[in-house]
Amino acid sequence: MEFKTVEALVSVGARYVGRAPTFDVEPGWWSEVEAITRHLDELLGVPTLVLRLVHADEAVIGRGGRVVYHVEALGEPRPGVLDGTPLPDWDSIIATQPLRSTWAAQSVSLSDSAATLAKAGVFKNGHREPELVPLERRGLRSAPRSIPA
Repeated sequence: MEFKTVEALVSVGARYVGRAPTFDVEPGWWSEVEAITRHLDELLGVPTLVLRLVHADEAVIGRGGRVVYHVEALGEPRPGVLDGTPLPDWDSIIATQPLRSTWAAQSVSLSDSAATLAKAGVFKNGHREPELVPLERRGLRSAPRSIPA
């Protein structure tokens, strides 16, 4: 299995709160973020959302290497965990981009994001509780089924 090295730039709303220590996760595909949020939820002590990919070293292949994400914490992170050194290019990272999806825009407030996710059943009592869905329903795999005669 291929790994990716993750660097997370963490915000609470539009406010930059710090950089998480780098960590490795698998799978290495950049679009796979479940292991990232699971790690950061535990590290920061609050639920997190990966909003966007900020940078990747190997931009051609789509997996592996060092990857930087903008992550939103849905509450104040545990003290002393993040490197709070100011990030000079933060405003350019969160600036409106014409091709950015609306769910990844900072114009969506923290309370709106949390409320939307709570309605969808993603968070209960402030904790991530994913719905367990059979792989067939997620479209990841369709197994042949025998049809009774």
